[in-house]
Amino acid sequence: MLLAITATIPLIGVTGTVLMIAVRQRQQIEEAVVVAMARDAAASGAQDAMAKLTMDADFSGTYDLAIGGGQAEVTVTDWATDGIDNDGDGRVDDDLEDDYVGISSVGSVNVARDALGNVVETAARSVQKTASVITKKVRLSLPVEAAFYVDDPLATFTYSGTSFTIDGNDENVDGTKGPKPALPGMGTPGDPKSLAGQFSKAQKSKVTGKGGPPSVLTVADIDLESEIRHLGSLATITWSGMDEKVSNAQIGDYDNLVPVIAHAKGNLTMSGGSKGCGVLVVDGDLVLSGNFDFVGVILVAGSVTFNGGGGKKNLHGALLTPGTISGSDGSMGGSIELQYSSQAVDILQSTLSDGVELLSWTQS
Repeated sequence: MLLAITATIPLIGVTGTVLMIAVRQRQQIEEAVVVAMARDAAASGAQDAMAKLTMDADFSGTYDLAIGGGQAEVTVTDWATDGIDNDGDGRVDDDLEDDYVGISSVGSVNVARDALGNVVETAARSVQKTASVITKKVRLSLPVEAAFYVDDPLATFTYSGTSFTIDGNDENVDGTKGPKPALPGMGTPGDPKSLAGQFSKAQKSKVTGKGGPPSVLTVADIDLESEIRHLGSLATITWSGMDEKVSNAQIGDYDNLVPVIAHAKGNLTMSGGSKGCGVLVVDGDLVLSGNFDFVGVILVAGSVTFNGGGGKKNLHGALLTPGTISGSDGSMGGSIELQYSSQAVDILQSTLSDGVELLSWTQS
C-alpha cells in the first residue's frame, strides 16, 4: 500500500508542471492577442487621421476613435504652427516645416482613465501601442493653358456684340500687370481655325494675348474629364441637385482671397450678385446671370452661358470647358471679362491642397 502511494507522487508533480506550462502558454497567447489589438488600434487611428487629411489637409487636433475591442487617441499636429522645432534645425515653425503634418495614434486595450485623463489600473491585461506618422501636404496643381480653354476645336459659340474680353495677358487681381508671359486668350488642343473664325471682324480685337488678336492658338491637351472628377472629389462646398439655381452665392472669401473648392454635381445657374475665390467645378451646364465676380479657375463639363441683362461677369484666373454639348456649346452676352491671372492660379495652388503623402510610419 505504501509503495502504491509513493509511486503516485511523481505523477502529481508532473501534472502540476504541465498545468503551469499550459497556464503560461495561455497567458502568452492572451498577451499576444491584446498587444496585436493595441497595435491594430494604433494603426487604424493613424489611417483614420490620414483619411481626414486627404479630405482636409488643414485638419488638426486630438480625438478618440473606438476600434473593435480597443480605442485610439489620435493627435494631428501641423508642424508649421505647433511651436516646436520638429526638424531639429534650431528654428521653430520655420519655412522648412511648412506643409508637414505629424500624426500620433496611441492604441489602447483594457485601459481606463480617471477624471483627469490619467491611466488607471484595470483587472484585465492593459496594453498601449503607438503609431507615429509624418505626412506632407500635396499642393493643388491646376492645368492652365489659356484664359479660356476649349477641349473641342470644333465647338460652336455665340458671341453677342463687343462687350466682352478674353485676355491671355497676365494680370494681377488688382488690375496691375502680372509677372508671367502671356497665354493665348483662347486655347484648344486641335486646329484653332474653327474657333477663331467664329469671331466677327469687330470682335477679333476683344480676344487678346499670345499671338493675337484674335489670340486663338493650339495648346497642350488637358484631360478635362479627369480633372473635373478629381477636383470635384476635393470640394468642401457641394450642390447635389441635378438643376441647381443659386442666387447671391458666396464661394470662399472673395474680399480676402481665401479660396475653397465648390462642386455642382449637375447643372448650375448663378444669379444676383454672386462672387467667390477658389475652384468652381460643374458636372453639367453653367449659366451665369446678373453680376459675377470670381478669382480662380472654373471647370465646366457641359456648356457655358453668360447671360446679359446689365450684369457684369468678371473672372480673374481661367475657364476650362470641353465644348462638346450638341447644339450651341456656349454663348456670351452682356459685359464679360475673362482674364488670365497667374496670381489667381498661384493663390489656389499655394493655399489649397490635394491631400497628403506619407513620408514615414513607425510603430512601437
